[in-house]
Amino acid sequence: MKRLLPLRLRASTARWRYMATNEQIDAWTEGKKRNAEAENLKQHTKRSLACMQLALALPDQTLPQVPAAFRAFPNSLARTALFSCLRKEAERLDYKEHFVASLANIRLSYTGQELSQNDASVFMSILHCAAGNFDGGEYFIARFSVHAFLKEIGWTTNSSGYARVDQSITRLKANALRMTADEEKTGFVGSLLGDLTFEGTEKNRIYVIKIHRNIVGLFKRESYTRLLLRQRNQIRSPLGKWLHSFWSGHRNPMPYTVALIATLCGSKTKKVYHFRTMLRDACEELVREGFLAEFYIDQNDLLHVKRKKILTQDSPREVQAMSRQ
Repeated sequence: MKRLLPLRLRASTARWRYMATNEQIDAWTEGKKRNAEAENLKQHTKRSLACMQLALALPDQTLPQVPAAFRAFPNSLARTALFSCLRKEAERLDYKEHFVASLANIRLSYTGQELSQNDASVFMSILHCAAGNFDGGEYFIARFSVHAFLKEIGWTTNSSGYARVDQSITRLKANALRMTADEEKTGFVGSLLGDLTFEGTEKNRIYVIKIHRNIVGLFKRESYTRLLLRQRNQIRSPLGKWLHSFWSGHRNPMPYTVALIATLCGSKTKKVYHFRTMLRDACEELVREGFLAEFYIDQNDLLHVKRKKILTQDSPREVQAMSRQ
């Protein structure tokens, strides 16, 4: 007669018999990770093919894919006060159907919290992530590591940096924009960003942001500017960043009055002579950073600037920091 083990010992023995080894656990985990990576690659390939099909069928209905050293930015936004030269410490206003200062061929109304040049940096890099990543339906998809994103736009990768990018994305989502340009031949109505989902803890967080395809109307041929990212990140003053995006769309910039530039950049400086001093400082910074060759303000208070031609290691064939006009 076979001797039976006590019930408690039999249960313990059964658990031991079916206990996986560390090698088996590692193999199972690695297999699960490979399956997840394969699924992500499959979805990415699907979205890339959808974007290629869209680009072939409707070349003006896709986000422009530019080299990694550059960021594409619509002229219709760069030449307005939508992303103003607001200083970091200044209080942001809340607008409701506010008509934004712009050049004559652009008409823009905005509802939402005031946007700054920091928000412009976040927005153009999100668009860069979404380019070439179309879901085949209504949206372009931007998927990125927040840590890598902060390094890319030149922000600190600490808790303060994470909070800043979260707040900026919230402002870019919670707005309503109505804009027409080119004698109302192109336009956009909606929010700048769509839904956001995220996964992971703060240090390894991944964001997935939807951008409605309607926004690509701002990027039709010859209607966007390519900004040199590294040069933009090195510019410290908000006014300098605004001028960089404004003049990047002009090969040979025409002169503008100091008062008009103050209006277009959304300056809150009340006295023109105070703004003139700020403008000179910003232009001197752009000369130091290699964007401008020279500038001067004439007796009619017109600001004249000359762009500097440059070559970079990132883009040896790009002669200027560039525009499509």
